[in-house]
Amino acid sequence: MTVEEQGNKEKYRFFDREVSWLSFNKRVLLESLDKTVPVYERINFLSIFSSNLEEFYQIRVASERGAIERIDKKDVAKREERIAALRALTDEVKQQEELFRVSWEEMMLADLQKAGVQIYTHYTDFKGKVREYAEQFFEEEVFPFLQPVVIRPNMVKTFIRDKRVYLCIKLRRTFDDAIYHYMIKLPFTKVPRFIEVPAKKGCYAYTFIDEVARLGLKQVFPGYEILGSYSFKTSRDADVIIDEDEGGQQLAESIESMIRRRKIGSVTRFQYDEKMPQETLEVLCRAFGIKKEELMPSSRHLQLQDLRALPNPLGPSFEQQYPAPVPHKRWDKAQSKIDHILDQDEALAVPYSSFSYLLDLLNEASGDPRVKGIKLTQYRVADDSEVIDVLIKAASRGKEVTVFVELKARFDEENNLQTAQRMTRHGVKIIYSLPRLKVHAKTCFIEFYPDAVPQTTGLAVFSTGNFNESTAKIYSDVSIFTARPELTSELGRLFLQLEEPQKEVSFDNLLVAGHGMVEGIHALIDYEIEEAKAGREARMVLKMNSLEEEGVIRKLYEASEAGVQIDLLIRGICRLVPEQPYSRNIRVIRLVDIYLEHARIWCFYHGGGERMYLASADWMRRNLYRRIECAAPVMEPKIKEFLKKVLRLGLEDNVKAVYINDQLENIQKSEQDEQKGKAPIRAQMKMYDLVRDFVSQPLFNQNKQ
Repeated sequence: MTVEEQGNKEKYRFFDREVSWLSFNKRVLLESLDKTVPVYERINFLSIFSSNLEEFYQIRVASERGAIERIDKKDVAKREERIAALRALTDEVKQQEELFRVSWEEMMLADLQKAGVQIYTHYTDFKGKVREYAEQFFEEEVFPFLQPVVIRPNMVKTFIRDKRVYLCIKLRRTFDDAIYHYMIKLPFTKVPRFIEVPAKKGCYAYTFIDEVARLGLKQVFPGYEILGSYSFKTSRDADVIIDEDEGGQQLAESIESMIRRRKIGSVTRFQYDEKMPQETLEVLCRAFGIKKEELMPSSRHLQLQDLRALPNPLGPSFEQQYPAPVPHKRWDKAQSKIDHILDQDEALAVPYSSFSYLLDLLNEASGDPRVKGIKLTQYRVADDSEVIDVLIKAASRGKEVTVFVELKARFDEENNLQTAQRMTRHGVKIIYSLPRLKVHAKTCFIEFYPDAVPQTTGLAVFSTGNFNESTAKIYSDVSIFTARPELTSELGRLFLQLEEPQKEVSFDNLLVAGHGMVEGIHALIDYEIEEAKAGREARMVLKMNSLEEEGVIRKLYEASEAGVQIDLLIRGICRLVPEQPYSRNIRVIRLVDIYLEHARIWCFYHGGGERMYLASADWMRRNLYRRIECAAPVMEPKIKEFLKKVLRLGLEDNVKAVYINDQLENIQKSEQDEQKGKAPIRAQMKMYDLVRDFVSQPLFNQNKQ
């Protein structure tokens, strides 16, 4: 499950990036098997797993296939190596799909029925009133939207959309026994995927629209015998190529055509009902140009990310219940949010406290006479965004509002462009994507008029997550608010570079990708290495979404060999291989729970004078070398202490956390901790108490220096 680094001199090993991601997605799938989780939340994890896998084929598999095509055909060995790696991915996906089937068909359906919800998965099970209702529903609500298309390879050219479910119907014409194949796209927007049907009193019943459509096929094809109906769907290459030299308005004008190209990308996966006859499959392959390596046998029902739409008639007790956000007492007591941050640094942890506190600050800034303007980066914008509404209001009040909108945020390009156009109409200055770079930093600068506030140029907000009130309800992120001049002045310089990329800027406190971030990370690790070699305490706790870039991984291996103790909280991709001689002092923990772990927090012991950073960046090549990222030092001791507790809690979790071993397996911590007599600790639930304690503390004694 790992690949050796090329070259005989390289002693270190690295997990394959894509296999590592599949290991993470399997951890998501494992939540659906946990019977302590409410049944509808388990169904939600099935949906997330399926949705993740769809994107994996749209982007990563598409990229791998493209890389294989670009290899010189004379380089047979390299080509075969990449093909074998892709085949290994497919084999792993097949194993996970089988686990998905077991979870849904053998466990979830039974658990739903026990709770009083029956799911009909085959139209032949429709009896009595259920059949009568399904027949009537088909005639009135489904039949009008069906458009049968004959499948005739080499005669009729048809196109199949990605992420749509089709039925392939095999027919025999009754008067001459001629065999035909037709396809029907199931209604996508006009009819829900799940249809309620009659049930016993006190119970509920649903079925797939697929089954209602199958039931009515005789009406669609009079004069034919239905020999079989089989579902199929495609995943398509969505990793459209953007001209890296384009930026600004030029890129904005290219976005719409780029989005259209995404819909017709080449096939990366062709899923089909495994019970489909070989003859029928061959007809489809010839008709749509499907290659053998694109075939993925699957179950009767496809596109199961739709499971999130399965109605819950049982009530909230069968869903995940989210505790109410903790009131931020210091913030609530402050008459002026701006003055509060001028007096002391502040921190906000969402969703444990409400994202509305950031909105409160922006609202106040929109009317404060000391405020000259607001500058903010937007990577993924919420639909009907309240953040955007506040910025438009600030512009209408005469504030200079500048928003950097990243148009290259995959799958959010169209929404970001439309939002930017709306802001432009209301007087907000928009800066579009930079050539060859994505801006992924999550920063906001509330700029004061010169001399309006002594000793500072404004307020700075550094966040690990997007300024997006929708994702802030399900992503676990942290933001820091500060008026420290050494940080606000540097943030001002960062925005200056976004507005005028040709200007040279430097940073002494912030770690900015492309301006010393990699060098700064290496220097921090080197410091720990030297401490360990001198026999002094040396350790790091690093929390992030992904660890992929080989340069920093080598540094971590080097640190481990020197004796530095390293704890990694990595939710997703992790290419570092633990349990090796050179990684014996490194532990890798993955935490998957009701919120998406998204905060990037880096803590270095640094001889007892701990250095801690809050960052937008994962340690991936794209983040460190092809994006504008920002990591801000945490300077307020009380906030630093709070974040140290956050890290400690993540490391102590033995309910939802797993260890990653040298085979990329998710090893439950709970089993080991039970043997040691440790009490259960569920970090995300304990976080509410931790946040409550933090936000209830009195005003910090030490103001910014």
